[in-house]
Amino acid sequence: MFALDNDLFVTNEHAREVLSPHDQDALLAKAADAMGARQHVALTVELPSGAQARMSVTPVTSAAGPAGGVVRAKMVRRGELPHVNVDQKPMLPGIVGSGALWVHACQEVVSHHAAGEWLLLEGEPGVGKLAVLKAVHTRSNSTAPCTMIDFAEPDDGEWVTRLKQCLADGQGTLVLRHVDALPAERQPQLGRELSAANAEATPWVVATTSASRERIGEDVLRHFPSSVTVPPLRHHIDDLDELVPFLLLKLSKATRLMCARTTIQLLMRATWPGNISQLRQVLRKVVRHRRSGTVLPEDLPPECRSVTRRVLTPLESMERDAIVRALLDADGNKTTAARALGVSRATIYRKIREYGIDVPG
Repeated sequence: MFALDNDLFVTNEHAREVLSPHDQDALLAKAADAMGARQHVALTVELPSGAQARMSVTPVTSAAGPAGGVVRAKMVRRGELPHVNVDQKPMLPGIVGSGALWVHACQEVVSHHAAGEWLLLEGEPGVGKLAVLKAVHTRSNSTAPCTMIDFAEPDDGEWVTRLKQCLADGQGTLVLRHVDALPAERQPQLGRELSAANAEATPWVVATTSASRERIGEDVLRHFPSSVTVPPLRHHIDDLDELVPFLLLKLSKATRLMCARTTIQLLMRATWPGNISQLRQVLRKVVRHRRSGTVLPEDLPPECRSVTRRVLTPLESMERDAIVRALLDADGNKTTAARALGVSRATIYRKIREYGIDVPG
């Protein structure tokens, strides 16, 4: 249980024992947002540790107006933070981040590579699966070939020839990307080719998937008895402290862009359904108009003022951006923003809730 107002934050002993400091911060931020509604709110919150909590927020009022609120949180899923030996954290080229789940996934991939074990690498789109594999490959032998067959690309029938050649060469790394996208009727053929490979001299083979493994037939799946899941960005959100400067340096190239702490804090509030790929796209938009100096909150695109758990359609993104710009132009006044957009107050309030828009008023 938590209690908070503008000046004070109090938590009971059980909350301090069960929740890590990062999880407490995440719950507090969600509670502060929910109190803006000035009514009882119940919601489910994904926490940085991988835990999930069901939270109810009850605002408290006084004669002078809003006076804070009481937050009750119940854990519905425990965090899955593994024990990580920081001294043995793999130094992978082109990879940053020190979050426990992220480091654990990298360590697991390195271990399977060292053992020569074929691997199924799972994770949501954009979490960095391919980046990790390329880094592990480069770390071990940068001169050996790293071949990628992407089954999400149009099927030209050449993948069979490339697969046979790579397996016969027996060197480097072979990545079967988006293996779940291979049509079910073609998967037995992939399974046969993998079975025919010389077990004594094959490349390290990794299949990646962003979907449920139920879409991968047993003909293929049996060749990958081990699996590693790369965590979504929201489960190692503190890595933004390292990721944002790293990506800005790569994207800005000739100039050195810095990022204000308030900007990092705003980015940490997002749920990033598109994960690191979405973060990269956001920062790419920033460097188009900010060539040097410090990136401030106002330099971020409108999507950073929105908190949503799903990737929006292009039309929804345009609508959300228009609402955010109208609110910013109106200094957060929803009535003025609604008038500028030609919609009712009820509509703009509904859209703000739907898109999780947060613009200071």
